[in-house]
Parts: sequence; C-alpha cells; structure tokens
Amino acid sequence: MGTREQAGVGFWDWRYFIYCDDADWSLRFAKRGWRVVLNLDAVVYHTPWLMKLTPQRLYYAQRNAVWMIQKVLPGVQLRRVTRWWMKTLLKDAWTAAGHRRLMHARIILQTVRDIIDVRPGKTAPEGPAPRPVRDVLAELAGGGGKGGGASAATIAVEVPRADLLAHAEALITANADLGLRWVLLVSNRVPGFEHGPDAARASAAGAAEVIVYGPRWRSKARKQAALVRVRPRAVVVFDQASELPVLPTGLNLHIDTKSPGVAQVDLESTLQRVRLAARLVSTAWKALGFCLRVRPYENAGRYG
Repeated sequence: MGTREQAGVGFWDWRYFIYCDDADWSLRFAKRGWRVVLNLDAVVYHTPWLMKLTPQRLYYAQRNAVWMIQKVLPGVQLRRVTRWWMKTLLKDAWTAAGHRRLMHARIILQTVRDIIDVRPGKTAPEGPAPRPVRDVLAELAGGGGKGGGASAATIAVEVPRADLLAHAEALITANADLGLRWVLLVSNRVPGFEHGPDAARASAAGAAEVIVYGPRWRSKARKQAALVRVRPRAVVVFDQASELPVLPTGLNLHIDTKSPGVAQVDLESTLQRVRLAARLVSTAWKALGFCLRVRPYENAGRYG
C-alpha cells in the first residue's frame, strides 16, 4: 500500500483529541477507493460506552461527528444533515436548561460554538469541581436547623427511574445523622409508585415526604409546585437524569452513580437562567449562519 500519504488519505485528524478519529480515517480510506474491512472475530474488553458517558464525552462525540461528515457528504446533503444536527443539539440544550441541568446546557452550547469556530483538542472541565457529598450536605444542614423537624433543611431527591431509587435510599441512609428533611420526587413509572406514594418504602428510606408525578408536563408542573411549599435547600439529580421543570430551588447537586461519594454543586439562579437563554438565542443565530454556508472539508496537509 505504501505510506498513508501515498494512499491519498493522510494521518488521523489531530483536531479530534478523542472519538470519531478511527471512523473518520476509515471513511476517508473508503472515499479514496480503498477497501475497509472489519474483523468480526476480534474481542476487545473495555468499559461499555453507556457506563462512562458524561456531558464532556458527549461534547467530543458531537463536535467530532459534525467535522467528520464534512469530509464525506456532498454539499446539499451536508447542509441538510448539519441543520438536523445543530437543531438537535440546540433542542437538547433547551431541554437540559429546563430540567435542572444548566451546566449540561452550557456544555452543549459550547459544543455548537466550537463546531462552528473549529476549536480543536481538549475541552475545558465540565462544570464545577466535584466535592464530597457528605461535606456539601453537612453545610446545608448547618444552615437549616437540626433534628429533622420543621426547621431542618430540606433536600429533595429526584427518582425518575427505578434503578435510581436504591441510590436515593443509600444517600438518605448514609446521611441520616445530619438531621436533614428528605423529600423524594418519584416518577409513577418506578415500580411500587404507580398509584401514589409508597409509605412503607418512604419510611424505610427515611424520607419525610414522597411526591409522585406522572409523565405528562402538566403533572410534573403541578406536583413540583409542592416544592414551593417545602422550600428545599437543594435538589439531588443522579446521572443528569432530571424530568422536572424549573422552579427556583437554589442548588442542584449532580451525583454520578459511578462515583456516589462526590457531587457537582450547580447554583441555578434566575439571573443565570436569563444569561443562558440569551446565549442559547445567540448560538442559534450563529448555527443558522453556519448551516447556510457549510461546505465539504478539504485539508491539503498531512493530518485529517
């Protein structure tokens, strides 16, 4: 075959840092007429994609995929696919912003901007630095009274999926001595909560109150209105899985179930929501201009 440069393909694209580089290289070989083969008998042991999925990893996957399709799709098709991709990312940012995931929304908007501006390499850290969950909860307990009574600081915990219920219970049990008042926000799709709060399960978990919501937007908004009454100091969100619309509740504690001992503390103020909304609008306009002028990518250098 000779060298890669003789093959007319070049080396791996240096801009990617991680993700899509191998697929990109294979597509470029195929575009040059080379045969790309796959060994179906090969076995590779590594952590499954879904188990290591984070907003930062999605940043690389989305950014690099758009750059990759610029090398293989013709003009009209490229513009159509790029419009779909940008629309999907902006919609995801809007959904994240409306479901207690401001830091996730910021990462998505940065993804769109970096695609357009061709910002290569490694991205910035994804949100606030992780802190020990115990330390954060102890600080919240110290500012909201003791003893788990009416004066105790209230912490709400979202449970939108069945697999997260055990994590919520473990969190409450491990920090029962802090005197916090716990409220569970549970989807009625979680077994045992189809017809309302399960008092026995709530008692075993140490929760003072259980709020069960349905899948419809109206149910989520109505049931979450109860948070105005209980006034939680923070809302715990596991694995970025939040289904509830925004209401002013102060802090969001984002916990990755693979590392349950630490949390990212995200302050969600009205001002920050307004700033994010403005950034979303400006990013949408920028994305529209990019989609209208995007052209197939050609690199005359040795890389990419």
